[in-house]
Amino acid sequence: MESNVAGLATFTISIKVDPPFYTSHDSATAFDDACTGGTMLTLVATSSFPAQDEGLTAAVNAPAGFQLFGVAAPQFLVSSNGFISFDTTLTSAVGFPSTMPDGSGEVNVAAFWDDLDNIVVCSKTWARS
Repeated sequence: MESNVAGLATFTISIKVDPPFYTSHDSATAFDDACTGGTMLTLVATSSFPAQDEGLTAAVNAPAGFQLFGVAAPQFLVSSNGFISFDTTLTSAVGFPSTMPDGSGEVNVAAFWDDLDNIVVCSKTWARS
């Protein structure tokens, strides 16, 4: 440390960064549409905005025995606002990101909690044996 002017100091900091544990490379992997072979789901408008902006699907059957936080969750709704809800009585897709848990959203999974433009919703079940 050196001092140039009273009250000011210059510091030299050295940082060593280890290389990542993985490698990356360019690839020619083609896009794989997850909806191919699935069932297209219709979004229904839940406000004065179009369904693509504020829409919900009808209830979708979850895989047999599915649980959310240890509670049976046999069906869910998909929102055009980037969340799925296991509250199948939900009547509005209108929602703004807020702190969770909020006392009412504990039945939502909000991976992309934002307006999803040009959304296509499908249902597809697959398994590996």
